[in-house]
Amino acid sequence: MTPSASLPLPLPLVARSTQLAVLHTALDQAAGGHGSTVLITGEGGGGKSRLVRAVADDAARRGWTVAVGRAYPVETGVPYALFSDALLPLLRSLEPAKLAVLARGGEAELGYLFPALALAGERDRPHRGDPAEFKARLLWNLTEFLGRFSAQQPLLIALEALEWADASSLELLHFVARQIGGHRILLLCTYNEAERERNPALRSAEQSLVSLGLARVLELGPLTRAETGELVQRAFGVEGSVCREFSALLHEWTRGNVFFIEETLKALVDAGRLRNEQGVWLGWELENLTLPRSIRDALMARFDRLSAPARALAELAAVTAGRDTYDALRSLTGLPEPELLAALEELRLQHILREAAEGGTIVYDFAHPLLRETLYGALGMARTRALHASVAEALEALYGDEVMDHADQLAFHYARADARNLAPKALKYLVAAGRRALARHANREAANYLSAALEHVERGTELDAELAGTLAADLARARQRLGEYAAAIALWERARSEAERTGDPRRLAAIERRLGLAYYWSGHHPEALRHYDAGLAAARAAADDEVRVKLQLARGNCLQELGRPEEAKQEIQAALSLAERLGDRSLLARAHRALLMLHIWTGPPERAREHGARAVALAHECGRRAVECSVHWGLAVLEGLTGDAQASARHLRESERIAEELRSPLLR
Repeated sequence: MTPSASLPLPLPLVARSTQLAVLHTALDQAAGGHGSTVLITGEGGGGKSRLVRAVADDAARRGWTVAVGRAYPVETGVPYALFSDALLPLLRSLEPAKLAVLARGGEAELGYLFPALALAGERDRPHRGDPAEFKARLLWNLTEFLGRFSAQQPLLIALEALEWADASSLELLHFVARQIGGHRILLLCTYNEAERERNPALRSAEQSLVSLGLARVLELGPLTRAETGELVQRAFGVEGSVCREFSALLHEWTRGNVFFIEETLKALVDAGRLRNEQGVWLGWELENLTLPRSIRDALMARFDRLSAPARALAELAAVTAGRDTYDALRSLTGLPEPELLAALEELRLQHILREAAEGGTIVYDFAHPLLRETLYGALGMARTRALHASVAEALEALYGDEVMDHADQLAFHYARADARNLAPKALKYLVAAGRRALARHANREAANYLSAALEHVERGTELDAELAGTLAADLARARQRLGEYAAAIALWERARSEAERTGDPRRLAAIERRLGLAYYWSGHHPEALRHYDAGLAAARAAADDEVRVKLQLARGNCLQELGRPEEAKQEIQAALSLAERLGDRSLLARAHRALLMLHIWTGPPERAREHGARAVALAHECGRRAVECSVHWGLAVLEGLTGDAQASARHLRESERIAEELRSPLLR
């Protein structure tokens, strides 16, 4: 075999003409302003990524902007990681002035979704207001940004390996897919068919989009015997009669899996069984063939041929489970630079790692997810835990003062190190990752992290009751935002027990209010009322008048739902009086709004207008725009009911104007 003889790569794309036609039609339609979403599914190694690359290359030749992202196992709990992987390079490439024009004041919302864009002082800053409205605003602003971007240049967003995607990314995918019908955007997504059922969020998003007619599922099956033969002929430049029996045997062993075919051919070429002599490929004789029995066998044979440094580096990369920068690998391995470069070059030449430049940084990733999965699965439990521990400690040292920006990644590795001496660090980063996710309204990821943190606390040799109570409250907030009221209530009750144990009436009042809200939103109004009453007693004991006002307003709303308007009016009037003594304009605005809503239905309308006008003025003064918006909406309803169409229209316009300024779809 000549030194230059190697498998001709990439292998030709065969038997995908139908799928390519569908995708090119989708491209043409999106270019004309009719965006859509296509989900490509098939078995692992079935050629999904190859098909995406072909379409992405075609789109780039047509002048499209192409953004490609991939989900990784290490990032299944990192909020919006998939979209961050795809869009951050695009966002960072924009001049600040252009980004500002396209975002139209929504830079802060983009910073919530992608913290790497936010200024250091703005990261994870708390947001006051309705969590559901704020979450919708985040998603809406990104979608609007993408629409404005695509008006200037068509945009292809390719999102690969959805089976590993975090829940927030899948929620964002569903939201964006629903909004792009009138934009020059094509969403192209892939997932492993066998892994779909393991990700409920993926299954739900796909079913919803398909049922709404907003997405199409494109299935990639394995190659047939004839198609396998065509691939061999085109790859090696031989006649069908020369390789017919070989191709039949190749198909029988690989079952037409494209990746397995490629790996088998690589093994045969590397072993010299297929060889190039003077430009002609030889070795097609059946008696000379020894094929690996599975993809795993083929891949492990490649790993076994690596030098010791290259094999160790590949194992480390399998554990990190994502894109690794050159600097990170240098820190993780501790190898002298010449040895590291040699190992990376060996892995690159063996098509195990891929090298790319991203924003001036060199990054490395496995050439195919099956390579990483196979090697990781072969490590064994003890070595896997040891490598996770060493990776975690090395990354912690590498990140230095910015370590908390990477809490998700460190939580992933420390939790899998499973060493008693590292348990405190696992807990530390699980808690940090959970609270960061909660601040970003990535509620599913927050619930997962905080639940794992609470389990760590409970498994400890000495239960830290105070920390357990705090975590239970954080987890309850996440569960409540997700609408999991029964679970939230159980957690709030646990947090309440801890507040009672420590004799903290201020905290107890806040928790009773949360319990009341959970029961209220789940339709159990008498039970909500009972908790509001308990909260008021605790708030009085703590002399916490701010919480008292909030509890009285909540209690007033609850009494209205129970059909007790006079009691509701008394409760809200008491809240108004207390808010006036406090001089808190935000609470005053909310109290006047509550009285507006009450008088809309109980009369007289003059009283409703008075409270509405006062609520608008106070909300405007203290910057509570969402409250101001909702008051204008209430006044529009009032004037509509009393027959003043002009006044109703005026308040509706004001409500819509504020909603537009807030970039909030829920307030529109």
